[in-house]
Amino acid sequence: MTKKKKNSKFVIAIFVAVILVMVGVIGYIYIIINESEKKPEGGQEVKTIDNRISPLENQGLFLEINRIRNRGLLEKFLTPFSTNWKNT
Repeated sequence: MTKKKKNSKFVIAIFVAVILVMVGVIGYIYIIINESEKKPEGGQEVKTIDNRISPLENQGLFLEINRIRNRGLLEKFLTPFSTNWKNT
């Protein structure tokens, strides 16, 4: 290889390294700006809700039952003078 080819590869490597460093610095600055926007003016941090289930935390569950379906129950109700629906 000649000196020109070695020099050109070295220059390209330096150029790529400089671009990578610049992208990293710009990304870091962008993250810092976004983090500072999340905090309100009072200085308190914004609490985000974590929707994941954790075995280390006490958690509650709300369940709303909209409909209970028993296929035989409707026939028991519709039978005239029947008291079969009272039996469990």
